[in-house]
Amino acid sequence: MPAEESSGTGWLRRLKRLPRPFYWVVGGGIGAAGALTARIVADAAPEGMRIPIWLTGGALIFVGLAVVSFGTRAWLGDDQPPTP
Repeated sequence: MPAEESSGTGWLRRLKRLPRPFYWVVGGGIGAAGALTARIVADAAPEGMRIPIWLTGGALIFVGLAVVSFGTRAWLGDDQPPTP
């Protein structure tokens, strides 16, 4: 077994090889599902509970954006932050 596979980073290398549209679909799906779920749940919740529900939905939208960003950076090969 190669050293990189046993160190636990092998799954990350395999994830970076997936096509870029995969990340767009998955990230968009996570974001849309978070927004839709927050909207449906907030409509049925009392007024005092809506803000935490909306914030949770917003957090899921940002998770979806992070997935899209991860896939784009993996394809561009730009894993390092830009130099100032």
